[in-house]
Amino acid sequence: PAYGLRMDSLKGVMAGGKHGAVVVPGSPKQSELLKRVKGELKPRMPKNGPPWVSEKDTALIQKWIADGAKE
Repeated sequence: PAYGLRMDSLKGVMAGGKHGAVVVPGSPKQSELLKRVKGELKPRMPKNGPPWVSEKDTALIQKWIADGAKE
């Protein structure tokens, strides 16, 4: 995986990658995952987009992080 980040499990996402955490539970504004899904950081996720993650699904990711990124 690029930069050691595994996106195929919750454990992998929460472990982060080579450069550290990508999700900060309770803090969507500090979570790199959300910034990349929104296109605020490059490269945007998914790297093979467009299509990008829908606004509805992006809102779900944001809420999940805000609510503590629980399983």
